[in-house]
Amino acid sequence: MDPRFEETRPIMPLQLTYILAGVLVATVVFMVFSRYVLNTVMPDWAIPVVAVVFAIIIVLSFIGRFSVKVTDDAVDVQYFFKKIHIPMEEVIDRRAGEISAIKSYDRWNLKGVKHKAYTALGEDEGVALKLTGKRVLVLSSKDPQTLQDLLPKDDKE
Repeated sequence: MDPRFEETRPIMPLQLTYILAGVLVATVVFMVFSRYVLNTVMPDWAIPVVAVVFAIIIVLSFIGRFSVKVTDDAVDVQYFFKKIHIPMEEVIDRRAGEISAIKSYDRWNLKGVKHKAYTALGEDEGVALKLTGKRVLVLSSKDPQTLQDLLPKDDKE
């Protein structure tokens, strides 16, 4: 089924990812310098272990993606490796706006809510979905108004 709305982007902006990679590589270089030039007390295994962990973090920061796809019958969200499928029948209401404002679901009069937020760094706008089973899902979006218009709305308000 063709999506009515689709948005895919990296979780971290590319410029921030390059900065993170540079800092982590510089840290490993300084560890090598500190260990072998300054003769500090550092176990021999520390540098390769830290280098491997940092390499994994760098790779994950470059491949981390966030996508939202809306079809006629469902909303599909992918955040890193996690995939979420929400049938439209589960969407009770929606609200668009600034993420910090829509995370507050006071207007919906819900108690004991399970709250999840999936956002890309640097995005301030998004859509909050009120779902069956006392769940609220917040998604960041570059075009929250279009996303909101495709979702069901509670007509009681």
